[in-house]
Amino acid sequence: MTAAQSDEDLTRLYGGRVELRTETFAVIGDPTRAPLQAQGTGPAPQDNQDVVAVNPGQTEPGMWGNIVRDFWPNAPELWSSIVRDDWRFNSSDAWVSDTYSPLPANTAAWKKIGLKEAHQGTALGAGKIIAVIDTGLDLTHPMFTNLLTPANTWRDFVDDDATPQDLGAVGKGSFGHGTVVAGIAAQLAPRAKIMPLRVLDSDGRGDTLNVAAAVVWATNHGAHVINLSLGTSRAQDALTQAIAYANSKRVLVVAAAGNFNKAAPDYPAAQMKGGRYSVAVGSVNQDDLKSDFSSYGEAIGLMAPGQEIAAPFPDRRMGQFSGTSMSAPVVAGALALGLGEGAGAEQTLKALKDKARRIDRLDGNSAYQGLLGKGRLDLKDFIDELDD
Repeated sequence: MTAAQSDEDLTRLYGGRVELRTETFAVIGDPTRAPLQAQGTGPAPQDNQDVVAVNPGQTEPGMWGNIVRDFWPNAPELWSSIVRDDWRFNSSDAWVSDTYSPLPANTAAWKKIGLKEAHQGTALGAGKIIAVIDTGLDLTHPMFTNLLTPANTWRDFVDDDATPQDLGAVGKGSFGHGTVVAGIAAQLAPRAKIMPLRVLDSDGRGDTLNVAAAVVWATNHGAHVINLSLGTSRAQDALTQAIAYANSKRVLVVAAAGNFNKAAPDYPAAQMKGGRYSVAVGSVNQDDLKSDFSSYGEAIGLMAPGQEIAAPFPDRRMGQFSGTSMSAPVVAGALALGLGEGAGAEQTLKALKDKARRIDRLDGNSAYQGLLGKGRLDLKDFIDELDD
């Protein structure tokens, strides 16, 4: 479409109702689509073709990720120091005696990717915004004190309001997923801001149109990086166009590969091969071997730690979680870290890929040669490259 075409023009041409539009594309509700009907009252019901989910192939609601353990109880003492009360710490605050002091359980993973060195002498992502398009997040969690964008940039596309709160109960469905994802990104770029956008319900499922609308919203409200720790089993035009729109504005988009150990990632990750502003991310363990659950394939751009990553959970809790949903925000945070050094979007993503450590020749990864992207990200070499 062209910007000169009004909503009325589009309705006259195509019927239906304009649901989402930018200057480059519009999404129109299809007036001919038959509504779903209960069994026994008419035609057999059809699967919803426009669903995205934390685990797209999941048939029953259940806890997300491959491993979920150690729901540490409500523990105010976890957040008692300045670092934990206000996550916008300086680089010297985070590492004590070679241990990642805010969340010691992540020490090995963060040392593996060179986070300590990458934090030293950098702006820590200051001035950059990471949009987390997910189940929302716990807006009252102490970790996010002073870490969120202004409230007028928040949106809940599920409930159609401005309060993207992570809803549900511990151990059920996907409650807490967005809180965890945002908390991981914040560990990589602790002075970046998080923009919370809710598109998935407590079961981790949502409508593609809402995700597309959230991508457009994030782009139009100043996001520099968009994280999509979700997927669907087939390409969806609305989401494809929304990501293309974001990329046209030089907004970087990160998508999780999926947790089904398939030779092709879920969408939209499957469409990101060679992207200048988009990247699909798989998961590795602490030995740089592909995680058993991680999907892979030629569309993968990078691999990142995604097993037993410690992160905040709603109601002041903490926990350790696994999945490509965890590895994606590691990359999103790394990109914000690089952008904070003044590099352009395309340059930042290219450097992160170019300086990754190739891992497909490791004995345990021999079956995946050419299918693990550029390798496991290396933040020390990445920041050194941008500073040269």
